Amino acid sequence: FIEPGTFRIVRKMQVTNAGKPLPWINELEVIDGDLWANVWPSECVARINIDTGNVKAWYLLHGLRDMLAQRHGRAHRMDVMNGIAWDPTGKR
Repeated sequence: FIEPGTFRIVRKMQVTNAGKPLPWINELEVIDGDLWANVWPSECVARINIDTGNVKAWYLLHGLRDMLAQRHGRAHRMDVMNGIAWDPTGKR
């Protein structure tokens, strides 16, 4: 965790799933007190307890990239999923 104004590291945390370290998390977003993260290069999003670092839920998005490519054409195909967007006002 960093302090936004100075980029000073204020906290570090080991993220684990079933007691084992979870590598390759990126695109972190805090949503309603939990930490959400893409797991590169998978089609999975982990919901992480921000206090303990333990994964508390998985969102499996297998096939989403292929479905979007079929709907919008191969020119819009993405290599990996990257990004978590959250609208706090609409809670979506």
